[in-house]
Amino acid sequence: MRLYPPNYESEETDFSTAYENAVRFCFKNGYTIDTEYGQKSLDMCSRITLSGRSIHQIKSRQLHKKFPTKGKHLQEYIKQFTPEFDASKFEYTYYNRLTEYPKDDLFVVNQLEDIKWHLRNSRRLNAITWIPSIDIQSEHPPCLQRLWIRVLEEPDYEFGIKKKGMVELHLMWRSRDLYTAWPVNIIALVFLVYNEILEDNYEIVKLVDFVNSAHINENDWQAARLV
Repeated sequence: MRLYPPNYESEETDFSTAYENAVRFCFKNGYTIDTEYGQKSLDMCSRITLSGRSIHQIKSRQLHKKFPTKGKHLQEYIKQFTPEFDASKFEYTYYNRLTEYPKDDLFVVNQLEDIKWHLRNSRRLNAITWIPSIDIQSEHPPCLQRLWIRVLEEPDYEFGIKKKGMVELHLMWRSRDLYTAWPVNIIALVFLVYNEILEDNYEIVKLVDFVNSAHINENDWQAARLV
């Protein structure tokens, strides 16, 4: 009998395959654990690396054919990652935490703007969401904790034609609903990074998604086993 959640690692070039393999592994090998929400979950620690055509699939918002909501809420979810979204009914949004992180009582920091203006070959470009004085006692602390990005190759010109630069993006999560949220979370955050940082100057060529607690909730077990 397993005494703790397993580690799951994979490298994929197809976005749907990455989702499918992770869900299947978690359903088969996940550690059964009680949650704060009155139900059990199957739990694992995951690190999934995406490259190649999977990046294009993410940008094109392609979801696995058995993803439960089939994209019907994806467009609305992505709106939460824009400055136009009315966040007044939420405790926070990831967009707010990343672009209006409290510096002190009077000022906030736009972390994504800072990264954009310092986007050169550096390993120091982080943006965080966690505010200890708020989140340690919150009933709904942020799942996304941090994103890290670095340039692998700067933009250049070949024969008078602009050549995009290349970057790698890492996403670090405290907790993640693997079955109902994993793909749409990534799609929305990639959308945000292109909008706020990369624009048309850089291309993501490698994305690493790391989750401390990737899980499938008990009320989704029956459906998840069919992925």
